Amino acid sequence: MRTPYVYEIAMRGTNGEWRVVATRREDSVGDARSTARSLVIRWLVDHIGQVPSGRVFVLGRPSAAEPRGLTAHVRIRVYDDQSSTEPPLAVAYVGHYDENTFWPRRLREWLTRERSPQAMTRLRRSGDSEAA
Repeated sequence: MRTPYVYEIAMRGTNGEWRVVATRREDSVGDARSTARSLVIRWLVDHIGQVPSGRVFVLGRPSAAEPRGLTAHVRIRVYDDQSSTEPPLAVAYVGHYDENTFWPRRLREWLTRERSPQAMTRLRRSGDSEAA
């Protein structure tokens, strides 16, 4: 079943303020997060060379504020078709993040453990030399 959504695409201006460049309605087969991801990918493909590069971040049920540590160039908000005055159902950003502030504390701790030298060592197999 197709779900109607209203979405808004905004680009960050040179002064740091968001400038809405498109607002449209679309029927989608997916949920709000997958719709936001699809819209941002299509936007990037349609605007190659016009938008700074970056990673795609999709947040479901986001707060009104931009995530701390994220420097975004493009923002796509997906709203319920009935009311675009309510908080968005999902938001997709294209940009860069500061690893020390963007990720939640528990995830940062897990990443630190995974990247530690102890986690990088592999088990020795029979036949491996000591020098390896």
